[in-house]
Amino acid sequence: MTKPHSYNEAEGEEIVKALRSYGVLTHDRLCEIVTGGEWRESHFDVCLAGLVKRGRVTRLGDELYELSEEERAPAA
Repeated sequence: MTKPHSYNEAEGEEIVKALRSYGVLTHDRLCEIVTGGEWRESHFDVCLAGLVKRGRVTRLGDELYELSEEERAPAA
């Protein structure tokens, strides 16, 4: 993985790292682990939605998230 170039990338990598470490998490627990409540206003939700849209994170239901299969696959 390359070094993040922006706050958005760094925050996204924090979410990915948490999901890689803990597996499936609720929205609230994920936010707590990455201290998303301290991020700029509403940015945790914006960042998480972007990861889902880009296919790095899978939304399992209203409140559950996990890494996508592609993100869980070992690097080639």
